[in-house]
Amino acid sequence: MKIAIVQDGPVFNKLKESVAKTCAHIEAAARENVDLIVFGESWLSGYPVWLDVCKEVNLWDHEPIKSIWAKMFNSSVDISSEELNPIKQLLKENKMYATIGINEKVLSGKGNNTIYNSLLIINDSGQLINHHRKLMPTYTEKLVHGLGDGAGLNSVKTPFGRLGGLIGALDATHKASYA
Repeated sequence: MKIAIVQDGPVFNKLKESVAKTCAHIEAAARENVDLIVFGESWLSGYPVWLDVCKEVNLWDHEPIKSIWAKMFNSSVDISSEELNPIKQLLKENKMYATIGINEKVLSGKGNNTIYNSLLIINDSGQLINHHRKLMPTYTEKLVHGLGDGAGLNSVKTPFGRLGGLIGALDATHKASYA
């Protein structure tokens, strides 16, 4: 089994560009015959680091905070949409598994207008086989991310063993490596 761990940053708050960058990493990993490619926390489309540097992050009805939250929401992934299709298609074409951290938005029903810090596992047929929402956002993350549930605390069967995951960050200052 060959694993690629992507230590790079997304295109912050730009979903289409981040999907394109994801596809470029998958293509590079495919040239190295990778079986599993791993992307870090909030890869699509960026961790809300502004939570830790903005002094007015907790002010109610503060226009700059509402504006950046709206940008984050608009660049988050609706997993019921077709936004992930280019990624799924490349994984299928290259018979590769992936774990991808996302900012997930819910547009209707339970959790409507919530952003979750989520982790997806996509199989080598391009199918979403596990969807985990971070159970308890940490400290300032609670200002933007909703509380998850235990529904995605699963491991899934793969040809190389069971695969599961929780949500954690990768250092975005490093470049991707395929080993």
